[in-house]
Amino acid sequence: MQTAKNDAEATHVYCYSGSTYAEAPRALDWEGKHHIVSRIEASWRTPKGPAFQVQTKPGNWFVLHYHEAKDQWTIKQLPKNLAPREA
Repeated sequence: MQTAKNDAEATHVYCYSGSTYAEAPRALDWEGKHHIVSRIEASWRTPKGPAFQVQTKPGNWFVLHYHEAKDQWTIKQLPKNLAPREA
């Protein structure tokens, strides 16, 4: 579990970590609520560390960035009109 930075309050990201930290986010705490990741829509690597676009139950979308040097997450909730559409 790592503390994340956002505009509201302290937030946490819980990850699966096999051979390296932050291989796959499993859950996050956001605005006082615990969200289980139901789907990882996309993952990529930035110069600062891994990043993910995830869907949580009951359907919220987030972009998660992990800054390895600072050992810190940044979380951004996507507005519903910018979230990927269901197939």
